Amino acid sequence: MTGLLRVRVNVAGGGPGLEDGVKIVGNIHATAPGARGLRSVLFPLGTQAPPAEFSVEAGGYLVEATLPSGVLLAGQVHVADGASATVELDAPGEPDESRSLQYVLGNVLPVPGPPARVPPPQQDLPGRLGIPRPAPQAEAPKLVRLRAEASSAASYGSLNELAGLPPADAATAVRAAMAPTGPPEDPVPATGDDAVAIYRFPGGTTPAGGPVPSREFLLVEAAGHRLLAVLPAPWLDARGRNTAAEVVVHLRPRPAVSRVSVTVRDPDLTAGLAYLAAGNLAKAAAVFAPAEGLLHAPDTPGAVANPLAAAAACYLFLGTGSPGTSAGWTARVPDLSRQLPLSGDGPILQAALRLREATTARDEEAAMQLAKAAFRRGLPAFTLGLSWLVDLLAEFGDDAESAAMLAQVRRLAWRAEMREAFVILELGGGRDD
Repeated sequence: MTGLLRVRVNVAGGGPGLEDGVKIVGNIHATAPGARGLRSVLFPLGTQAPPAEFSVEAGGYLVEATLPSGVLLAGQVHVADGASATVELDAPGEPDESRSLQYVLGNVLPVPGPPARVPPPQQDLPGRLGIPRPAPQAEAPKLVRLRAEASSAASYGSLNELAGLPPADAATAVRAAMAPTGPPEDPVPATGDDAVAIYRFPGGTTPAGGPVPSREFLLVEAAGHRLLAVLPAPWLDARGRNTAAEVVVHLRPRPAVSRVSVTVRDPDLTAGLAYLAAGNLAKAAAVFAPAEGLLHAPDTPGAVANPLAAAAACYLFLGTGSPGTSAGWTARVPDLSRQLPLSGDGPILQAALRLREATTARDEEAAMQLAKAAFRRGLPAFTLGLSWLVDLLAEFGDDAESAAMLAQVRRLAWRAEMREAFVILELGGGRDD
């Protein structure tokens, strides 16, 4: 006795390119004793996305999904024998469609309920017990898309020097060290208000399996802060389309969210990257596991279709040691390292893999040299890479060169926003003196 269960997370999907829904991880729990449910399955998120279909035994089920933001959605349903039933999970406090994706990822906070009625003030004294002073109008953020064509532009030494400058000088220096990409004027946000602005940056041209000749960054000046963010471009989705990056800038920062967040509008992997950044590795693995098509570039033997996405998967599967799944990804680490010659991610992954499998002093020496090579390549794309490089170089603290490199990486890591998937660094402190 079986039936068909259809499930969809009924939240606006985020607009163009995401019509088929972002992949969210959930569970289907059978409520009858002895009945079998399903764990770590993928549900589409989007009001227009076709629901996911599951063949289940007839009976009652509790369906739950966890958004990358940590919000848990749940609903109950009964599936009759030979029939179908549909569950649509709704999210509380969902904002308008233009920022719903970032709400799902946890980069935009839920819409608050109606404000409670406040008694009128007893006296008209602004800023005291009476009418509060209005909040100052936030200045419009300034964003500049930059390109680095040499490892020296994003080296630990140069970035640490920039971080030690006054904020305005740091912004000027980073513009001088990297080439501008696109028009010089500030981009117009796709949506926003006086508290948050959301920008979209189209992906660059993706080489057909060849090395990516440059790296992209975004200099953000907002609310008195200067931040340098890795821009994940180029990024190919599983359908071979160049995917845009979406950047959230908070003009009135709050402790629950980062000042700047960077995501990719990839229907298959966007949520996986957010789960990974949040430390929810089991759910991240559920999203990345079906994406093995990213491993192979069409018509280009020995190349990875999306080296940045492959690097994220390698961090995930190598870090968790997932049996079976990790083998296919980690076997391609040398390929993605070759295709990302200006990023430290490849050698970091190679060093971690070599150290894990080390059985001799020669293996450990090789791992140390790979860690040093990662340092020389410069900043990794992923925040996990910074953490891993600190751990790797700390393994060789008796080596003077490794110790000196470790000090540089640690110094810069203090500037990183550790809640984000892609590296975001604060430059020159929080305000101008």
